[in-house]
Amino acid sequence: IEEQAAFIGSVTTARLGCLSSRGFCFIGALVLLGGISVICFFLFPFINASGGWPNHNVGSTTNAVCASPTINRKSIVAPGVPLIPNGYTLKQATVHQRHLDRWMYQHDYIDNYCWSNQINSTDPIIQEQCNYNLSSVWENFELTSDPYAFPARGSCNAKQLTVQGQQNAEILGHAYRQMFEQGPSNNRICKDGTIRLESDAVQKNQMSTQHVYKGICGKLPEPVGDLRPERVLDDGTIASGKPFFLHVGICQDSEFLNNAKQRASDAFLVSDWIPKMTETVGILADIVDKPYPENNNHLATLEDNIEDCVISHACHGLDDTPNGIWPILEDIDRQETASRIFIFDYFSGTDEYKRFVSAYYGYYLVTVLDRMRRVVENKQDEPLLYVQVTSDDRLSAILKVLDAPDSMFSRRPPWGSQIIFQLLEDKESETFHVRILYNGDEMKMLNWKEFINLVDSYTPTKEDCARFYENYP
Repeated sequence: IEEQAAFIGSVTTARLGCLSSRGFCFIGALVLLGGISVICFFLFPFINASGGWPNHNVGSTTNAVCASPTINRKSIVAPGVPLIPNGYTLKQATVHQRHLDRWMYQHDYIDNYCWSNQINSTDPIIQEQCNYNLSSVWENFELTSDPYAFPARGSCNAKQLTVQGQQNAEILGHAYRQMFEQGPSNNRICKDGTIRLESDAVQKNQMSTQHVYKGICGKLPEPVGDLRPERVLDDGTIASGKPFFLHVGICQDSEFLNNAKQRASDAFLVSDWIPKMTETVGILADIVDKPYPENNNHLATLEDNIEDCVISHACHGLDDTPNGIWPILEDIDRQETASRIFIFDYFSGTDEYKRFVSAYYGYYLVTVLDRMRRVVENKQDEPLLYVQVTSDDRLSAILKVLDAPDSMFSRRPPWGSQIIFQLLEDKESETFHVRILYNGDEMKMLNWKEFINLVDSYTPTKEDCARFYENYP
């Protein structure tokens, strides 16, 4: 039995059936239209508006591929994890998060066509999700067209934030504010200069950023002072005063980094991942009626493109994903993610590891430490909260640099996932500590010296990353 059930208000879709090795069945009696119907419930996959597939775990508390568990529980910490550890005062927090729910990227590799009979943004469900003023407080955006709706114009731009994403961004913002409600900073948090926003310049990130701010302060940010566009938006320009350090791999002038990336890429193509991907992509290509990739370089590309289709459709309540994808979705996710983080594994345990990490993204941690150091040195003009909105590749890089458990980075961070750096002061000893959380789970609790040593070990040399030192801050 295969049937779709939609629940108004939660945009919940449940797939019902009895034929899957990954699901389980039970017989239940259902009184329907005066009779008794026996239904076998297949509980995988089960999708909800802010959740996803319960069997898809990213970390110990995440049960979804659609959105961070923070959104479901409306708290930045998992059950049993304190918002602020007892005996400490929060002095500053840096939140580095992924953007929220969006429509699909343009994927020319699959000709912007996911599978036979795909639904696109001409569908009423997606029309409602994309029908709003696309402009942010920093930049004007206009509706162009949805490449998946061609030759129709469609209702969405590629990778546009949806209304669902705006709502979830405000939930996150409210959760972030809770960090400050227990301490003396509660009355300061939304005053001028207490919050800094930094974001990739694309529409989905800008809209996520401004709605996170709205969740914190109850209103949209005013684009003046430190919240003016040139201070907030990373448009790829490496210049003083801009948040260029949000990008991965800005040290492209480093001969070492370029050589390291090429070596790792070559190694991946002969790694143990390729036979696994070959099998999975063979199945996937048949399901979505796409040609098998001509070379191994494109195995991950096909997986990435189709996974984007699945998440963007299913997480917004569209029920057109081919059934055959569900049993292999976890494999697709792990393999595509592995292709992006393999470079860390390739150098792990070698003499070159720290040098590679430093040039690849270690400079980002330098900025976190620098801002915390200003607070420790009693410079009161430092913001209480930094909110940075980027993409999953940045979060994956930070997790690898911080030596997070495999369960935290072996899959793509869902929408709204966040890494939080809390600068804490011990009330009794007046010493400082840095606590690091990922989607509500505590990753590390370091004393001030330990955090300095961690960052120092991944600080790039001027030779390997001259661009950073010439332009920061």
